[in-house]
Amino acid sequence: MNVGYVCPTSDLGIGILLERANSFARTNVLLFRMRGAVEESGVLTFLHKKFDTDISEDDMLEMNEYVASNKESIIKARDLFFDDISKMVYDSVIEYRCKGNKKILKHSTNMYFPKDIFTLSDDEVFVDCGAFSGDTVFEFIRRTRGRFKAIHAFEPSQKHFNLLINNINKLKLHQGNITLLNEGVWSEPGLLSFFEQDLNLGSSHVSTDSNNAATESVSIKVNTLDAVFADIKPTLIKMDIEGSELEALKGAKDILIKHKPKLAICMYHKCEDFVDIPIFLSEVVPEYKLHVRHHACGYLDTVLYASI
Repeated sequence: MNVGYVCPTSDLGIGILLERANSFARTNVLLFRMRGAVEESGVLTFLHKKFDTDISEDDMLEMNEYVASNKESIIKARDLFFDDISKMVYDSVIEYRCKGNKKILKHSTNMYFPKDIFTLSDDEVFVDCGAFSGDTVFEFIRRTRGRFKAIHAFEPSQKHFNLLINNINKLKLHQGNITLLNEGVWSEPGLLSFFEQDLNLGSSHVSTDSNNAATESVSIKVNTLDAVFADIKPTLIKMDIEGSELEALKGAKDILIKHKPKLAICMYHKCEDFVDIPIFLSEVVPEYKLHVRHHACGYLDTVLYASI
């Protein structure tokens, strides 16, 4: 859960309280373990609707311009989705990002591990790209009841990687099955500029724009999933890497073709990702069944799922 908020002054105190609670949950192992069960209960739906991050006017303008120039491509991407629910969700997210009306969004639980799309076995090799502080790793362990083959977690931010190590070290079991990598994933190995955000924000990101001076820039190592997993067979790959998803998928092309792992890929960071990511996956692995689910009542957390 990533609760942001845009609220009137009368709600400001509640909003700050929720933000602080959310930040604490990211660094507390017990709350990591509880979070999925709480979300499934539905008690957080009201809070999501009231406080989830709203889309900005600039982002709405950008999406409207993108839609106006790419109608045929949007229709092509929409036609690739396997089920009517996905097409309905896709339509609602596009409309929301053009008009800003949160009421039209269709919110789903079970982010990254949707029970209606794929199941988890006892032999999963889970690859978490953008592991942040370990929240999805803990959720994966909860979902599998601790029965899995391996976890490989990538986190390029040194600040968040230190937090990830600290959280994983609190586990009494499984540590031998978990590999932590302080690097990013990309279409080719090398070094890239990386813009750090505050510890409690999950929007640190790779950038190829040398003129971007909005935040502190550091140089980080990036690698391809094809190189890292030349001798390992991933069964489930999750990506939430702030707009680098398509480049990372290009660097996993051999894995996708050879092993056809289940995928949970965030597609909300860029307008073009709503088109380019599904089209890329359908071309690389035509057998993939593509689904879309939206896991917030605002701007965040639209995820593309793929499975055989």
